[in-house]
Amino acid sequence: MELLKDIKAECQAFFNGAILRSKPVIHYKCPECDNTLKTMRPPQGEVYNDHTICIHCWFEFIRITDGTEVRIQTYPKHKHAKQ
Repeated sequence: MELLKDIKAECQAFFNGAILRSKPVIHYKCPECDNTLKTMRPPQGEVYNDHTICIHCWFEFIRITDGTEVRIQTYPKHKHAKQ
């Protein structure tokens, strides 16, 4: 899983740099594996929403971020689809 290691390292370097530059970072938990993830806090009055993949377990979800918290929406699993 070399790709996963590269993505983790790149994310960690990005957020370490952001924290060093005093950029606002919000911590939250992956809804699947419960590992801590980070995201940038949007400017006051704005909301970010995006499709996100956990760098620890590759779980896909929707992340909705405002100035104080991260809300998570997960995709429903389809019973008829091969899992």
